[in-house]
Amino acid sequence: MDILIEKASIFDVSLPIPPSKSHSQRVLAMALLLEGTEIYRLGDSYDELSALGILQDLGLQVKIEGDKTTITNGYQFDSDVVIKCGESGLSSRLFGVLMASNDGHVSIEGSRSLLNRPMGDLCDALDQLGIAFTSNGGKLPVTYRGGQSESKAITLNGNVTSQVITGSLFYAVKMAKKDVIVIQIENPSSIPYLKLTCHLLSQIGANIKFNKEWTEILVAPSVLKRNYSTVIESDWSSAAFWCVAAAIGGKVALLGLCLDSIQADRMILEVLGLAGALVADDKQTIFVEKHELNAFEWNADSCPDLVPIISVLALFCDGISVISGVSRLQHKESDRLSAIVEELSKVNNAVSTSNDQLFIEGKNWKKWNTPLLFETYNDHRMVMSLSILSMFLPFGGNVSNLDCVKKSYSKFFDDLRRFTSYKFAE
Repeated sequence: MDILIEKASIFDVSLPIPPSKSHSQRVLAMALLLEGTEIYRLGDSYDELSALGILQDLGLQVKIEGDKTTITNGYQFDSDVVIKCGESGLSSRLFGVLMASNDGHVSIEGSRSLLNRPMGDLCDALDQLGIAFTSNGGKLPVTYRGGQSESKAITLNGNVTSQVITGSLFYAVKMAKKDVIVIQIENPSSIPYLKLTCHLLSQIGANIKFNKEWTEILVAPSVLKRNYSTVIESDWSSAAFWCVAAAIGGKVALLGLCLDSIQADRMILEVLGLAGALVADDKQTIFVEKHELNAFEWNADSCPDLVPIISVLALFCDGISVISGVSRLQHKESDRLSAIVEELSKVNNAVSTSNDQLFIEGKNWKKWNTPLLFETYNDHRMVMSLSILSMFLPFGGNVSNLDCVKKSYSKFFDDLRRFTSYKFAE
């Protein structure tokens, strides 16, 4: 389905932000290490529902009452299982390594875009643990028999994603019974995501230490809590789209965000500051307002998911913006780097890449006289970013593949109506 988004008028919007799926998926995986878990404000994105479905398939009891989800765990890690991850890269790698502790046959499966994403890092982690596996040419499904590893050390490469390291941390917390398990990391990246994982695991009693470079993590034997209760933070990744919209053309108050969050995409505030947007806060509300925008330089190594939307921001800045650390974008739900260059070049005469950098010369507009047609490559972040861009084009924009936003932000288009009008294409 396609949507035609109209040019927005100046807006002033107050908007609550949905729960963080990064936070939610980690807490759901933690439920496998505990007897009982209470989660308040669990989100309804497809990635979160996939993780919840994995627990239900493993036999965990799930009860939902209003905004409270109660999970009772009786799984013994001793049976043959199929782990259905949907399109969630995090679930595939997190459960993919954690279930290596399962004394039975394990099949890690996915659907749609996830079937095309390389799983070499997951395969490497299993190999380091001494677990024989099969894969579909380095992609899902990945199958193995778990439970037999006695490895006390593992070396992983973090240059593509930190997700398999997160999975290895969960595995180590479960398996460190008498000895310390050492995780060595080459080329660490997306460090805020590792901080989030370690922070959450420490809340249930995991004994984790790491050096300041994040090249070594030690997981010692721990006495974990039996029960855990938590509230899911609001999602800085979702908030970033509205932050950029306000910086370009209006004003927004974003409600419920944790100002001292360790979520990676909280760094959108730094990018806005570099570009010159007006940003203020009041307890759990972030205010962003339109202002004259200037070109910026930004290293996205720690927060690659921000690149599509900050690329849109760069289109409206005076001068040439430089975003580095972008080569990893080739291995997301789409080849995001190529997608960004292809689609933004429909608007701008000067979008290019070189040596792990993305260059965008702002306000270097092409001429057109009808709504622009954007392809989104069935990638949720491309859909949302190009929808924000369409709000500020002279004739609006036509955006495709709307349903894929449900992967991360199910009510995105409901919220978009508060900023501008749109209609579904026939």
